[in-house]
Amino acid sequence: MPSGCFLIEIDPKGSSSLIGSYFDNEDESIEIDDSLILQLQMGLMDKKLFVLTKSEYHLVSYIENYMKDRKRYKLITTAVLKSSDSPENFREGVKLVSDIFTQDPDMSKAELENKLSDVYYDYFEIPTIALNKRELEARLAKRVKDLNKKMKFDEAKKLLEIVKKVPRKLYQANRNAERAMKAESYDRAEREYIRAMKFAEQLQENDLAKEFFDKAKRMSSVPVLRQQRDKIVDKARNALRNDKLDEAYKLYREAASVSRKLYDSLAAEEFELKSDALAKFHEVHEKFHKKN
Repeated sequence: MPSGCFLIEIDPKGSSSLIGSYFDNEDESIEIDDSLILQLQMGLMDKKLFVLTKSEYHLVSYIENYMKDRKRYKLITTAVLKSSDSPENFREGVKLVSDIFTQDPDMSKAELENKLSDVYYDYFEIPTIALNKRELEARLAKRVKDLNKKMKFDEAKKLLEIVKKVPRKLYQANRNAERAMKAESYDRAEREYIRAMKFAEQLQENDLAKEFFDKAKRMSSVPVLRQQRDKIVDKARNALRNDKLDEAYKLYREAASVSRKLYDSLAAEEFELKSDALAKFHEVHEKFHKKN
C-alpha cells in the first residue's frame, strides 16, 4: 500500500514548486526537496511516465501540459510507494489523477489538498486496476443505461439502487483488508476480502468477486507459504555454500514465485536478481570448465 502522493507545478518560465501533498501516515512522509524535484524533472525530460527507485521507496510520476491564465504549465503527479509495492500497479493511477487536476487548474489551495486526499484513497490506496473507482462506476453506469434502452426499467431501477450504496462498501472492505494485511492480521484481511467479494457479487462484477475470493484464500495460506519460502531459501543458501550453483539459482527462482503469492514484491525482486546472477555465473563457470 502506498504512502501518499504529491503534485509539482512547472510554470511557463521553467520554475518548479510543490503545490500539494498528502500522506496517509505522517511518519511515512518523505522530504520533497529541490534535489528530488530535479531528479523527477530529469527523468521526465524525454518521456511522460517515470519511475524513480530509492532504497526506501519508489516514486511513480507522470507529467502533463495544461493551460492556466492562458499560459502553458506542466504538472508532475507522483505516487509515493513503499519499497514493497510494485510500480507497475500504479502507472494507470497517476495518469488518471493527473487528468483530474489538469482539467481543473483553478482549484484553491484548500480544494487541492482535499482532492489529493480523495484521489489517494480512490486511485492509489487500492492498487488493483480492476478496482479502479472510475472504471468500475463507468461499467455500472453503462449497465443501467443498457437496461433502460432495453426498456427493462424495473431491473435498471434495482441496479441503480445497488450502485448508490454498494460500491462505497466494497471500497471500504478492500481498504480494511489492505490495512489488515499490512499489519499482518491475516485472519481479518481474509474476512474483509470475503466481504468485498460479496459486495462485488451484488454488483454482478464476477471477475472482481473472483479476485477478492482468491485474495481471501491466499490470506488463509500466508503462514504456510512463509514457512515454505523460508525452507526454500535455506536450501538455496546451503546449495550456494556447497557450490551447487545450478541448484541454488533454481531454488531462488522458486522463492521469488512464492514471494509473489505473498504479495511481497520486494522479496520477489531480491530473489529473482539473485537467481539471475547465479544462473549467469553458473553458465560462465560451465563454459570455462568445458574449455579446460
